[in-house]
Amino acid sequence: MSRLGVGLVIAVLFAFSAVCLWEAVLRWVVRRDPSRGRVEEIINRRLWDLWSVERQPNPLFPPFLVFANTGLGNASRLRRIAQSAGLPPNVTWAGGDFLQAPERYKDSWFVVHTNSLGFRDPPRKVAKTARTYRIICLGDYETFGQGVADHETFPRRLEEKLNQLGRRRFEVWNGGRQASTAIMGLARLKLEIAKYEPDMLILQFGSVDLKIKEDRSTLHSIFQGYGKPYLSSLPWLSTILSRSFVFRRIMNFAQRMQERSHKQRWFEATRRMLDIAKAKKLPVILLDRPRQDTVEELQLLERIYPNVIYVSMHGVFHRFPPTHEDWQKFLASDNWAREFFGANLGEGKPWPYLPYHVDIFQLSAKGHEVLARGLLPAVRRLMKMSRLKQRRQKFSAQSRARTP
Repeated sequence: MSRLGVGLVIAVLFAFSAVCLWEAVLRWVVRRDPSRGRVEEIINRRLWDLWSVERQPNPLFPPFLVFANTGLGNASRLRRIAQSAGLPPNVTWAGGDFLQAPERYKDSWFVVHTNSLGFRDPPRKVAKTARTYRIICLGDYETFGQGVADHETFPRRLEEKLNQLGRRRFEVWNGGRQASTAIMGLARLKLEIAKYEPDMLILQFGSVDLKIKEDRSTLHSIFQGYGKPYLSSLPWLSTILSRSFVFRRIMNFAQRMQERSHKQRWFEATRRMLDIAKAKKLPVILLDRPRQDTVEELQLLERIYPNVIYVSMHGVFHRFPPTHEDWQKFLASDNWAREFFGANLGEGKPWPYLPYHVDIFQLSAKGHEVLARGLLPAVRRLMKMSRLKQRRQKFSAQSRARTP
């Protein structure tokens, strides 16, 4: 064997040894913090299994049709997206929470009903009276209410709280859909939502936007941190790599490198939605989810646009944390968190807001209730700001009319 061949063999062996050492170190670190490693391993494997198939028999299970934030000015693309961005009308779906273990599907069973307009709401009429104040919510899993019943979603809870004020008749429409992105909200705002004559918008996008680079309904470019399409033809290699801490670190690093451009496209799509709202004089609440890396951008948009308020879910949960009774009820139940955290599960740990979640990502009925409670003052503040602005405009118009 030539010197070059020997050198190549030595280099390969050295690289393999380095990877094995890296894997061993990562596993040692995980053993010192088992809850973190276990969560990562379970979610990684579960999402891989779900998103790597072409189609699930249950529409509440991924893969979902996802649109990347590209071609924002392409009218034909927006028309095509608008046709698939909402839920189909007059359907009833039932299923378990896909992020929980299969044996827990029956315990996490929930039912979804849509009305004739394709909203997850009771029957609605497009025409509204002068006393009706209509808020339309657009967003992804949290707005849709993954894992909870129709009446437990935060749009429905918010509607109940607003109508308890007794001043006007409020409608809060749930236009959420699983795996929605900002361009899907933009397409609906341009081509659909205006005909419903909303008085306010609540927009919740960003969690899915940062993870995709092109339109897909399977794993082939969604959640790049969980794999590559060619691995589907090599199931043994797929199994090994999906459980490798080194492979996960490499793929997650590659995903973070791409997230900057994804975030820029999400920001531009969100800005265009706010431009539409501004032109129609609609106040807007921008809502994010916990651990979503878009806080600075949302705060910037709040400063740039009038009649826009940013509400952080984390901030709401911080103001209204779980009580001792909430924790006792959560810990006493056969809850989803035991699969992930085991003996590390206790009051206030490992996460302070676990009773507000129905799985590792999505909000429980209690979480939606608390979120609606936190949104209530933001809605009232925006309504007050809009009324004051209208009065100033009316006063200015009257002053100009009196001026000779």
